[in-house]
Parts: sequence; C-alpha cells; structure tokens
Amino acid sequence: MPSRGAFMDPNGVRWDTNNADFEGVMSKKSRWMGEWRKRYLILKGPKLFFSKDSTSAPHGIIDLVDCISIKSAEKKAKKKYAIEIELKTETSMMVANSEKDVYTWISKISQAIVDYSSIFVPPPPAPVASSNGSVSSRSNSRNSSNVSLSEMADGSVAGAEDDGEEGLLTFDDIVPLAGAA
Repeated sequence: MPSRGAFMDPNGVRWDTNNADFEGVMSKKSRWMGEWRKRYLILKGPKLFFSKDSTSAPHGIIDLVDCISIKSAEKKAKKKYAIEIELKTETSMMVANSEKDVYTWISKISQAIVDYSSIFVPPPPAPVASSNGSVSSRSNSRNSSNVSLSEMADGSVAGAEDDGEEGLLTFDDIVPLAGAA
C-alpha cells in the first residue's frame, strides 16, 4: 500500500497515519452540514483519523483519549449499522457497511479507549487474604486476576478471584478474608 500524507493538527503537530492499527471505509456524518459522506478511517493508537480515500492525507481526527463511549446508534441515526462515538465535547456518528464491520469497529475502538483513554481508570488493587489470614493488595493490571469483595450470608466477608478461565467465578475462587470465621 502506498504511504499517505500525515495529518497536521491545528497546533501544527504532524501525525503519521501509516502503519495503522486498523483502517477501513465508513460513512461519517459531517459536523457542519449534517450530511453523510463516505470516509476512509484510520485508527492509530488513540487517534481515529478520516480522509476522502485510502491514499489521501487525513483532513480530520477524533481523539479517543477523551472518549466517553462508543455504541450502536441505529435508532438515533435512523440508519442500519450506525455507530456513535461520544467525546467530552462532541459526538461523532458513523455508519459501517455491514453488521460484521460494526462489531469490528466497535471492538477496535473500544480497545483503543481502554489502552489510551484519559477517562478510563482501572480500579485500585483489592485486598486479598493469604492462607495464614494476613491481608495484602494485588494489582489489577491487565495480566493479573481481578478480585472483588462480597458479604456472605453469615455476615463474613470473602474475596472472589477471577482467574480468567472462561470469565466465570466458581465457589473454588471464594477466599475467606482475615477475621472471617
């Protein structure tokens, strides 16, 4: 694929849009005229660039660092396969070409939001009890287990650890916390 020109933002910063994380065609609703126009979208890191075609330098950008949500918007847009990207200051509407494309774009953009968003903040480490009854903290990084606390029917507190297997908690994952009977 031939290289395309860089995007120049209003502050004079040049953004290279080659070697994208994901790219493809969608229709985008223009901010000023409200018209639907075919655009070539380029997802690279926390930026979603758009241009007239795959070889043109992008003429616009959506900064996903400030993204609040991305969701299906078929009813709101009155168009099949519509997507809404809500930022702190504005909302962008797009229409994919198929149901598969909708899910792929939502998945790719959602991952960029998790990776780069200034709004998404991972939860703090939860306390975990060891076999000797002492309590420590475990980091909730992407590669470690998630732990949640629950009050049991008898009033004791237990931590449930998600070990990542099928995303389900089992009774074997319940760990009594210090002071529990």
